Amino acid sequence: MKPEQKKQIVKWVCYVLYLLLLFLLQVTPGVFPALFGVKPVFLLPAVICAAMFEGEFRGSILAVIAGLLWDTSRLRPFGYSAILLLLFACLCGLLIVYFMRNNVLTALLYCFSGFLVYELIDWLIFFVPHSNGDAIQALYQVVLPRIVYSMLFVPLFYWLSSKLSKRLAVEPQ
Repeated sequence: MKPEQKKQIVKWVCYVLYLLLLFLLQVTPGVFPALFGVKPVFLLPAVICAAMFEGEFRGSILAVIAGLLWDTSRLRPFGYSAILLLLFACLCGLLIVYFMRNNVLTALLYCFSGFLVYELIDWLIFFVPHSNGDAIQALYQVVLPRIVYSMLFVPLFYWLSSKLSKRLAVEPQ
């Protein structure tokens, strides 16, 4: 096996372990503190930040892995999060490649947009039809605080994705 192939395998294993660790932090009760009754979401910003450094194709693969992990812990159709994260990662990767600079402000913008779209679609499809008039209250007491709390971690995920991508970069021969 060539050294480039070994380095590529190590890179993918590191990314999968990184996503697995974030998934466990996100879903395991009592491991990460809840503020205002909500826990942060780690997988969405981690995938978007990874796609910003790895490009649309590799970012999309990571997004599907993260989405399928996330779907195992939620009462949603299997593949729901995977499809949405795939779309976000692909779009963010393409925007970085063709239109925007790769910096932390762009990561904040992409992650905020991703959270807003993901959470509003989730709220409209899975909560509003089954609520008894308390949908707006849930929006203000659960959805928006979760977005704000999760956004606090975006710079950390951006930094981690940057280091992981640069440290394990495979130079073409």
